[in-house]
Amino acid sequence: MDGCTAPWNTVWKRWNITNWFTWHYHYRGITQNKELNSQILRHFGESLRMCRQDLVSHERLYENEADQMNESESRKPSIRQKIRRTLLVLSFILVPVTIVYVSPIVIIMGAGEGVATGSMLVYITLFFLSLFVARLWCGWLCPMGAWQEFWTPVIKRTVREGWPNWIKYGITALWLATLAYQFFRAGGIRAVNPFYGTVSGISITSLQVLVVVTGLFLSFLAVALIAGRRGSCHILCPIAGIMVFGRKVQNLIGWPALRLGADPSLCIDCQKCSRGCPMGLDVHGMVRKGQMESADCILCANCADTCPKGAITYSVR
Repeated sequence: MDGCTAPWNTVWKRWNITNWFTWHYHYRGITQNKELNSQILRHFGESLRMCRQDLVSHERLYENEADQMNESESRKPSIRQKIRRTLLVLSFILVPVTIVYVSPIVIIMGAGEGVATGSMLVYITLFFLSLFVARLWCGWLCPMGAWQEFWTPVIKRTVREGWPNWIKYGITALWLATLAYQFFRAGGIRAVNPFYGTVSGISITSLQVLVVVTGLFLSFLAVALIAGRRGSCHILCPIAGIMVFGRKVQNLIGWPALRLGADPSLCIDCQKCSRGCPMGLDVHGMVRKGQMESADCILCANCADTCPKGAITYSVR
């Protein structure tokens, strides 16, 4: 019988045989025949060897089963990730109601009329939130981010580091300059209308608006398919630039904020953190350097939840 699959009772039988030979040879003195004594000793040694092999094989078998069980458990999303994904799905479902409230284009349109729109109020709120939770909005509530993350099983490549990640800052600067110019032309902020651009608070109320929004979502998906996971979050989004600036302010002043931490000594180089990152960041490299701060981290906590050794922490400090 194969030692790796032999049941424990086989090991027990072999151990009993070993004990029998020990008793037979040393205490009974049943024979003075040297050839028979030699045969008994050979059987005794073989029994000991087989018993040891069985024990080692079973130990390895149980270790493999434990590893497989841990691997299976790590594939299951944590309660935190289930909550996060549920929120992302809800944010996407609510797009017909909410899309105007997160649209940078609507802000520009309102500024041209001297109106501070609901989307402008949302952007201001997100900036102040970023002083404490960085880009948490992107990882937990953004409908555009949710739309791209739905395609993660299809989009395997990641956005390469370097100049592509700087494009969003240029877009943010251009957008802010246009916003200031529009308000200047309109004579400043002359009114506040949280429901600007909606019909009774609903964003999509006509076929024309639906076509525009659909085109916008398809454009974001196209960028992600070409550039990599959540490519539009890396490259295009002006909200990202605003929140990154808020995080820089927080890091400069140093008050407590939500952030990731890492203990490199606990890392086993499994790289599950990097494979599971929806932004495609080299989280494993960040852990090894002990430097978890990244402008493109959306604080989704997926890396912390998938790490089998708890090398990554997610807390306020």
